Formats: sequence, C-alpha cells, structure tokens
Amino acid sequence: MPAPVVRPAAVRAAVSGALLAWMLDVQRDATDAIDNGAAGSVSSYRTFDGELKRGLDVDGPDDNGGALEGRLVNYARHALTAHEGRRPGQKRPPIAALVPWVERKLGVSPDEARSVAFLVARSIGRKGNDGNPFFREPVTRLLPQLEKSVAAAVERAVPSMIPPQTL
Repeated sequence: MPAPVVRPAAVRAAVSGALLAWMLDVQRDATDAIDNGAAGSVSSYRTFDGELKRGLDVDGPDDNGGALEGRLVNYARHALTAHEGRRPGQKRPPIAALVPWVERKLGVSPDEARSVAFLVARSIGRKGNDGNPFFREPVTRLLPQLEKSVAAAVERAVPSMIPPQTL
C-alpha cells in the first residue's frame, strides 16, 4: 500500500482561511465595541468623524518563515489612547484635536470652542480617562471559536491527503 501523500499547502490554506474568517469576526465585534463601549468600559469611545472605526484593519494572514501570522490593527492616530485610556497626570490631549469634538458634541460655538477644548484637555490630563479595549474583549471571547475553526479546517484538509484504506 502506498504511503499517504502529505500536502502541507492544503493544510496551510485551510488554516489561513480559518484565521482570516476569525480576524474578520473580531474586526466586526471591535467596530461594535467602538460604537457601544467594550464590556467593562464606562462608555463608548466614538469619535465624531469615525476615524477610530475607519482605522480598524486586518493584516494577513501571511506566511512568515513557516508560521502563519495575522494582525488586527487600528491605524487611527489616537487608537492606542482610545484602547488603553489615559492615566491621571499624564500629558493632556492636543487641544486642536478636541475643538471639532467640543463644537459638535457640546454644541459650543466656534468662537468659544478653543477655550472649552482647553478646559476639556486640562481635565483629561488631570483626571485621565477610561479606555475602551475594543480588541481585548472580542479576541478573548472569540478565541475558542478560532481553535475550533482551525481544528475543523485541518480535519477537512487532512482526509484529502490520505487515500482510503483497503481491507
């Protein structure tokens, strides 16, 4: 009886597809977390211009020296601060970044917006603010799904490599 032919490319493609599907699920749930607040966070971390949501992206999966690698990223300039928050006493956020938010969310006139933005920035610098860990909760919750999807993908790919046994 001939030995089974192993085709690692078939397994790699199946696992890569499972990883990509999982990362897209996490990205979708992270988008919801930005809108609605992640589990355990005080509030949502929506930005008036949607930059945080538009910055969400999936990079990969790629073959990196024999290992499959995929990255969930956010390219918004304030993504790390939005995700992790800001400790009290840290540097305050830039006033210019808060001016449009103050105008839109607080209904302040453009003439007064810079002064109010300064006060908001000073308060954030003194008190800090809670982050919205928009990636953490979806990754943790969906990790078992990834494990099951990868196992199922390998199971589907492996039988195609092993010829039926003859009795």
